[in-house]
Amino acid sequence: MGGAPGAPVRRTAVAGVAVAVATAAPYLFLVPYAAPRFLLPAYALLALPAAVGLLAVVHRARTRRSLPTAAVLALALLGHWGIQAGLAHTFAGNHQQARGDWDRIASVLREHGVHPPCVLAGNSSTIPIAHTAGCTVSETDPPAQPSALVLREHKPPNWARDWQRFPVPDTYNRGWTVVVRP
Repeated sequence: MGGAPGAPVRRTAVAGVAVAVATAAPYLFLVPYAAPRFLLPAYALLALPAAVGLLAVVHRARTRRSLPTAAVLALALLGHWGIQAGLAHTFAGNHQQARGDWDRIASVLREHGVHPPCVLAGNSSTIPIAHTAGCTVSETDPPAQPSALVLREHKPPNWARDWQRFPVPDTYNRGWTVVVRP
């Protein structure tokens, strides 16, 4: 076993990077749409080499007593944490307001006679709205006898053009309309 003491760790880190790249490549080059969740395994694999590199920088800063290196590292970590905390706060607020829309839509559905058991169809967020309203979702096209359509920024299809339309007021995402079967 010749070589430097850190050589096995470096080889393991390089292997982790290689496996992460091999894992991510099909999603980056062969899948025609973006879905960040596909890259989660690659992120997990990259976490280990990143930790090894971070520990190496910390070790060098400690052994050489390099205050500037330690300060830059601490600032970089704090900056990254601050950015991530800000993004998490923003997206959590957006999702909370979107969930409020689902409650408002469910309320409009109930006001106009759509009660469980009911079937919803629509073009956007139909599944969580149906769950909030206590309904199920029609997954056929055209939907098999839905009780109502939940549409965002779309007109009803031709087969439902005679149904009553009710806009949903005060929503975070504008343009919601409930279309109820007569």
